[in-house]
Amino acid sequence: MVHRTTKNISKYLFLACVLFLGYLLWLHVQDSRKRAFFLELVPQEVLVTSVVEYQDNEWGFGPGSNGLSVVSYQIAEESAASLREQGTSYFLNATGQTLNWQSTPSVRDTAWIANEEERKSYSGPLGIDEFIYAEGWGIELNPQLLQALNALVNGSAGYYAYRGLGLFIVDPEQGKLYLLLKH
Repeated sequence: MVHRTTKNISKYLFLACVLFLGYLLWLHVQDSRKRAFFLELVPQEVLVTSVVEYQDNEWGFGPGSNGLSVVSYQIAEESAASLREQGTSYFLNATGQTLNWQSTPSVRDTAWIANEEERKSYSGPLGIDEFIYAEGWGIELNPQLLQALNALVNGSAGYYAYRGLGLFIVDPEQGKLYLLLKH
C-alpha cells in the first residue's frame, strides 16, 4: 500500500513539474511575441537593436478595452552617434521618415493633452503624466523612469514625436528610445 501511494505521489509530482515547465514555456513565447510586436512599431528612421524592457497594463477585455505600454529600446550605437552629431537633421535626412520629430523641450500645446481646455490653460512644463493620464486612467511607472522621461521631454538633449496613440522619445546620450503606447 505504501509503495502504491509513493508511486501515485511521484506521478502527480511529475505531472505538476511538466505543467509548470509548460507554463514557463508559454510565458516565454508570449514575451517573445510581445517584444517582436514592439519592435515592429519602431519608426524606420530610428535603428534599434532590441527591446530592453517593457511595462504593460490593460483595463477591461476584448474590443474597447484600454491599455498602456511603456517600452524601452536600445538604439544602435551608430544611430545614436549620428543623432548626437546631427540633431534633428538626422531625422530629416533619414530614409523612410514617418514621423514629425521635434527637439525637446516639448511645447505646451502638444496633442497628447486630450482636453483642449486643459491644453490651453496648462502652465508649467509638460510631464509624461499628461500623456499617461489624458483619458483619466494610466499605468504606474517606476518613479526613476518617470523622472528620467520628464527630464528628457523638458530638457534640451532629446527628441520626441507623437503619432496617434504613441509618443516616441529619443535619448541619444543614453542610446535609448522610449515608446508610450495607448491601445
